[in-house]
Amino acid sequence: MIRVIFILFFVAGLHAQEVKNPSKFEFGACYGWGKEFDNYDYTFSNSYVQLQFYYSFNPEKKWEYQVALMPEINFAQHQLLNKYFVTPDDPEYERKRNEYTKLKDVRQVILNVAFFLRYNVCDNFNVYAMGNVGPMFNDTETERLNRGFAFNDVFAVGTTVSFYDITLDVRPGVAHVSNAGLYESNAGFNTYNISFGIIVPL
Repeated sequence: MIRVIFILFFVAGLHAQEVKNPSKFEFGACYGWGKEFDNYDYTFSNSYVQLQFYYSFNPEKKWEYQVALMPEINFAQHQLLNKYFVTPDDPEYERKRNEYTKLKDVRQVILNVAFFLRYNVCDNFNVYAMGNVGPMFNDTETERLNRGFAFNDVFAVGTTVSFYDITLDVRPGVAHVSNAGLYESNAGFNTYNISFGIIVPL
């Protein structure tokens, strides 16, 4: 009996130590999808897979600050609806209208850099806001974005619920992709998205 009590106290002590010193590092993964805001010019739908590497400056405080690196692959489909978006002042406007009005597969590889402000409502539940900017490579030329280097800007709000060492994450948000004027085509894409993910401590 004494041995059992000793073991229980030992395990409780380890658990208390874990609670006292929560991990500053976490790893996550998510799957998400999105769609363009309603408009008459184009369609854009996407799904994406994202890995997440988190660092917390003050884990489990009421207001918690985090940064994260989140590499992502985005699988999208795009089609120009309004052919007059391509204007006649472009010497190749007829060819481009013909090409861009076809449904296209678009792949984007992104390295997101994000900042999180979390409010820990209780030990296993929090809400947060996230701001994100990241360089990306766009593999397909469209009337709104050239092939090549661009930026992915995201604002999202979300919530997480933890069960032991597993955290479930739900994150709705809005995104804007453009190349910051580095190339001629810079109208970009505006989408609303939602993702579902899992996060574990390291």
